[in-house]
Amino acid sequence: MEPTLTLLEEAVADSQEKINALISDFGISESSGQQFTIAKKLSQKIVTILFVYSKEDHIVKILHYCKKNFVRLSLYCCEITILVACLYLMKFSFGRFNLFMWNTVFRKCLINIYQMASKNPNETVMEIKTMLEEGQPHFTEKCCIYRVPHNIRKFNKDAYTPEVVSIGPFHHGNEKLLKMEYHKRLYCRQFIERSETKNLESFVSCVQELEAEVRGCYSDDIKLCKEKHVMVILVDCCFILEFLLRIHFKQLQDAIFLSPWLWGFISLDLLLIENQVPFFVLDKLYNLAFPSTLNSNHPSLLSLTLLVVPNNTIPPGYNNELTLSSVGRIAHFTDLIRKLLLRSSQFFQPSASGRARGKKITQIYSATKLNEAGVKFEVNKNDKCLLDLEISGCTLRIPFISVDDWTEVILRNLLAFEQCHCIYESYLTDYIIFFDFLINADKDVDFLIKKKIIVNWLGDSNAVAKMFNGLGVNLLYPDFNVQYSRIFDELNAFCARPWNKNVATLRRDYCNTPWKTVASIAGIFLLILTYFLSSIENTSTRLMFVLCSVDWMIICLIPDMMATPNPNDVVKKIEAMLEKGQARFTKECASTGFPTTSTSLKKMHTLQRLFQLVLFTMEMKNC
Repeated sequence: MEPTLTLLEEAVADSQEKINALISDFGISESSGQQFTIAKKLSQKIVTILFVYSKEDHIVKILHYCKKNFVRLSLYCCEITILVACLYLMKFSFGRFNLFMWNTVFRKCLINIYQMASKNPNETVMEIKTMLEEGQPHFTEKCCIYRVPHNIRKFNKDAYTPEVVSIGPFHHGNEKLLKMEYHKRLYCRQFIERSETKNLESFVSCVQELEAEVRGCYSDDIKLCKEKHVMVILVDCCFILEFLLRIHFKQLQDAIFLSPWLWGFISLDLLLIENQVPFFVLDKLYNLAFPSTLNSNHPSLLSLTLLVVPNNTIPPGYNNELTLSSVGRIAHFTDLIRKLLLRSSQFFQPSASGRARGKKITQIYSATKLNEAGVKFEVNKNDKCLLDLEISGCTLRIPFISVDDWTEVILRNLLAFEQCHCIYESYLTDYIIFFDFLINADKDVDFLIKKKIIVNWLGDSNAVAKMFNGLGVNLLYPDFNVQYSRIFDELNAFCARPWNKNVATLRRDYCNTPWKTVASIAGIFLLILTYFLSSIENTSTRLMFVLCSVDWMIICLIPDMMATPNPNDVVKKIEAMLEKGQARFTKECASTGFPTTSTSLKKMHTLQRLFQLVLFTMEMKNC
């Protein structure tokens, strides 16, 4: 016997009575009662589906699915959903299901509901109060070293993970980086021996005093105890300082420097946002090691750090003007690169108040489309900063950027730092979003390479396009800076003018090669010629006018076309055409007395003769 609609309606009414009884017996609030109403409706739909299945294991799977997904509504709602489903099954099983099993499930759900409803409210309040007291801010004001957010990291995890050496607590203990730990300890010992202090206790005491402040600089909770954390920070900082001093004094007789790839990867690892130590710790230890730096041969700490900064970050000779006071407070090496970029800019300077906001730009045309619309691209050779874009009339000037194997890694870490630390001063993010709009395909990259704006060391234009398009994914940019907003508005307005579009179409379709340009000029000339011929009645005059006009075109235009190199077959065709044109000119117009000297004289006399013919035609028409 199969259940009918009437039986299902009776089951619904019966379940509603039982739910109301539960609400009144256990003293559940009205808000919870509303959740029971939701559970009742869900149960009705579930049981309707359950009766379609004949196998009990299918029903169990469905109920487990329901319990897993409905628990987000409420634990009450979850249990009541299963409870009502059990009531339906026990009442209308018709011998198909194991009533003992479902009765057991029913009792378990009932016990769970009773325990939840009968719980002392004061106990719940105390639990919540304890939980709230345990809450603490995830980030402090001094936080400056971050784990890269998952929505950014997932697109290229290797770009944020050190390859050779771990610095700081985030990647400490990574198995693939353990080989460098012994070398780090060696460098730490040699740095202390190199120092004027030569006292390990002094260095340990210095780091111990800074340990709490250092711990607050990291976004994640540091699981290391205080002693272990002090050891990690001390060894890492001394390793960095010794590494930089060896580069400065060219003490390169070492396993690290005898392997250029190892030296390069260490320099790159020191720039990753997750692989940092606070700069103030390096400064304290360096001043402790060399208190008489100004009166000795040891360089300043800032000049040492510039040894691992990429060459295209700051203009040549600019490092002579840099001091710690001029750069400002440096958080770490990643922050230093960003500050150097902004410091060399004539438009963007870091400030405590944040940048001036521009408009929200939603569309910028690609490089090839801007070029087709008439925008001219030029490389800005005089600019010191990578970020300084300029526009003058229809000319967009962009500083050149060199793209190599390190470019994506450095840019990704700078972008991640801006996204986490200074979203309202995200000038580099604006720059990358601009290039993301500018480059849509490899043809855009080829065009920018042709204009010498991009220097491609990757070799593949498609790889450069993918890099810039990948950098712009999932970046938050609330608005562009004022300088960029003005440039983008002018570009979009220029492309929106119909006249500019028409001129660009004319250049693209009719004047993009010398041959098309000549053909277009010839077409316009013949159109004008046709107009004049229509007003000439005398056949001989018309014929002479045509011959002189064609000869004038041959003399004036063909030598200019021959100035450009052409394939051999094209050259032969032009030579044959020129020979025919010269013979025709000599035969038909010998009586005119043209001098046979230079081409320039021929052009001049041809024009004079042409004007005489026009005047003669006008006189004949008047007669």
